[in-house]
Amino acid sequence: MKRGDEETISENLLRQLITEIIRKCGDDWCLYTKKKDHKTGKRRRLGTHSSRKGAERQERAIKARGG
Repeated sequence: MKRGDEETISENLLRQLITEIIRKCGDDWCLYTKKKDHKTGKRRRLGTHSSRKGAERQERAIKARGG
């Protein structure tokens, strides 16, 4: 396997993880927690962005901070 292939595979895996918590909400992209709230049974919305790239950037920032 070439180095470029490894990067593509890891990028795809990362996208699968991100897709779990980023959803299209009307015209915007919403970032949600992975775990559901034990009281309501729903995911908590962490932010709303006009682009998917903005939501992915926020998700990476949350992970970098240790969340």
